[in-house]
Amino acid sequence: MFCHIKEVYQFFQDRRSLGIKLGLSRMDQMLDALDHPEKQIRAVHVAGTNGKGSTLTYMKEALKQNGYKVGTYTSPSIDKINDHFHINDEVMSDTSLIDCMNQLAPVINGLDVTGDPPTEYEIIFMLAIVYFADVVDIAIIETNMGGTDDSTNCIEPCLSIITNIGMDHAPFLGNSYEQIARHKAGIIKGGVSIISGVAQPEAREVIKQEAEIKNAPIFELNREFRIVDRKLTTEKQESFTFLSGNQKLVDVILAMKGEHQVGNAALACMGLEKLKEQGLTLVDKITIAAFGTAVIRGRFEQVHDNPTVIVDGAHNQEGVTAFLSTVERYYPSQKKALLFAAFRDKPIKEMLTALTSDFDMVTASSFNHPRSATVEDLMQASGKEIVVTDDWKLTLQSFLADQTNKETILFVTGSLHFIGLIRKNLEKK
Repeated sequence: MFCHIKEVYQFFQDRRSLGIKLGLSRMDQMLDALDHPEKQIRAVHVAGTNGKGSTLTYMKEALKQNGYKVGTYTSPSIDKINDHFHINDEVMSDTSLIDCMNQLAPVINGLDVTGDPPTEYEIIFMLAIVYFADVVDIAIIETNMGGTDDSTNCIEPCLSIITNIGMDHAPFLGNSYEQIARHKAGIIKGGVSIISGVAQPEAREVIKQEAEIKNAPIFELNREFRIVDRKLTTEKQESFTFLSGNQKLVDVILAMKGEHQVGNAALACMGLEKLKEQGLTLVDKITIAAFGTAVIRGRFEQVHDNPTVIVDGAHNQEGVTAFLSTVERYYPSQKKALLFAAFRDKPIKEMLTALTSDFDMVTASSFNHPRSATVEDLMQASGKEIVVTDDWKLTLQSFLADQTNKETILFVTGSLHFIGLIRKNLEKK
């Protein structure tokens, strides 16, 4: 029995040592033991290398503002375990987390004694299922990693979405767009519509073939639905018109920054259209307004004024490309500094090479996490023009205290976990 939230956090800290174990056998056993609560959830399943969280957030906000009770599961969490789970905009409370863990504890213990213990992320997603079952009108589920063997792939969704394909998690998913696409395509289910933003020809072909095998209707960006009248408003907000068949959403204005967000929003628009066909009542005017209020922590988010500090969760090469494009789009002439930290299994050298030329000063730092790139890792990956430190707090404090930095913008990127630490540090000040 768990009686205090600290016991739950310690449990997951200990469970982290099991690492990642692919496959659904443990999920199947846990769901069997609980009489399949996942069957009580109407779910949208979202996979992709980048853009999952943003696409999910646009859909969540539109559904919520149209009167639905929406459960969302996102991964990774930016702060603590509770952040994986929301109903509408309410994060899972400590009390609910303890209650759900106590429901799962006998099932977890049963698997532990067999010698095949469930992993941290398998248990975390089981918490989402227990928490959402019989409570939400609809749940939007983001994959942890990949698709085929991901713990979230135990659900039977009413709609599947693959945002894009990029080079990430290569040790698990493969070293080519085609190999990675095969994993992502694993979320495609028989007869269930699949919406795709995948662009690379070889990856797109994989998605199309899997959809054909599964008899799943496929709707592709720039084919079955399109973006037109794309522009930046006078208030520097992304704006576009969405077209799909006879459906047209005009002047969709986004609160989130970056041209790449238009693609994410278009995927969400198409997803909402498919849900309308399944019987959900969505008013276009309300949906468009919702896109103008949808935001997500850590997505090009300003977290400090005077001097300005902006954090962004770019944690792979494609994410860095989108991040740099957004920096140039919104802050082309300002003086800019960068604080970078990443997990050591990411392409650190390539990310730093891309980032170096766009900033007046670049600092790379390690941080307290088992997967964090060390000072030695960063020194090997960086050039002489980059400052390497093991004390990011001192770097941040010095920047904020230096009066000459009032006109400089500090950008922080490289890891969602790291920007979570930055946000927490600034909240204390």
